[in-house]
Amino acid sequence: MPFTSDDFDPQLEKALELMPDLLGDETAGMRYAINGLISMTPDGHPAIGETPEVAGLWSIAASWIKEGPGIGRAAAQWLSGETPEIDIHEADIARFYPHQRANAHVTGRAAEGV
Repeated sequence: MPFTSDDFDPQLEKALELMPDLLGDETAGMRYAINGLISMTPDGHPAIGETPEVAGLWSIAASWIKEGPGIGRAAAQWLSGETPEIDIHEADIARFYPHQRANAHVTGRAAEGV
């Protein structure tokens, strides 16, 4: 699938809002672009937060690069005990029931998208 600026420009604008120091920096820019595979969760949302299985282990998964700055900031706020500026409750890594984390369930949901 060809990658176009229409795929990236809206997210770039949001990223620059989050990192205003880059605005006007002539050395900052897009060096190359990719449009490829992405890891997915059974419900299609990213997985962010402290893992239920290992206390103190925080993770961000199934997020596109373009969402990285915003999700990174929200996760850092959450990790440090603050309320994230954006609502990320739908991406809470602990949202899945045990049966939803089983290989059979994940494989079955993944096959639906083929």
